[in-house]
Amino acid sequence: MAYRSLLEDAKRIEDLGEFCHNIEWTEENESKINEYDQKWLDRLKADKLPVDDCSRNFFGSRLHDSYVQSIDRAGDNLEITIHNDYAEEFVKAYFRVQGKEFVMPLLPICMSFEGVCYSTTCIQDLDGYLQTCDIPNVPRQEMPSYTSRFVVDWFHEVDGRIQWIAEIDAVGVTARSKNRAYYSHLLVDCSKVSAVDGRGKAIEKAFGRDCYEVWVACKEHFSTRSWGCYLIEDFIRERQLGLPKP
Repeated sequence: MAYRSLLEDAKRIEDLGEFCHNIEWTEENESKINEYDQKWLDRLKADKLPVDDCSRNFFGSRLHDSYVQSIDRAGDNLEITIHNDYAEEFVKAYFRVQGKEFVMPLLPICMSFEGVCYSTTCIQDLDGYLQTCDIPNVPRQEMPSYTSRFVVDWFHEVDGRIQWIAEIDAVGVTARSKNRAYYSHLLVDCSKVSAVDGRGKAIEKAFGRDCYEVWVACKEHFSTRSWGCYLIEDFIRERQLGLPKP
């Protein structure tokens, strides 16, 4: 019997998993939504992602608030290029500390899906049913686009294959009611998932070796710590450039 992806049979938002809840935010529903959010956080901590160690940092919603640049399908291969928000905050902080102007380059992470038998993009309507939609691709360029924000992603593993689902907040696609947003979803059924980190190469090409070395040190420092734009700036100022606090 020919394989058919479970994603092809998804009709409603709930069919994509328990974390795709269709609960409108109200004061009465706040505790229920908080319960779902806590389940989500617990799963992220415990999840054994079906990717190699080098790719773990780029899946399981770890690219939240980064920006989708392109989604390209060729045969049974699919690639998604992401502009990373953490690397962007580093670049902003690096030049803010030095009081210099700069032009932001594309700081890419490339997600790769092999053996793809099914992929689509869809959005839930106001009743929770899934409708096909298009997420706009950005023409390949050196500078990032901010039209499609990456929200969360997660995996299923069924019948020896990998099912990957991502929520994307795309300008002109996301529907909004008074109390919530109805995001679009990218669905992929594949046999292998990986990611290539192109941020360091892009930083060195745009800003030189000194900036790249500070990037490597900053990435290592915050690999086990919470980060924010001002924490990154303090690290660059004090630990790397030896400058006093303002």
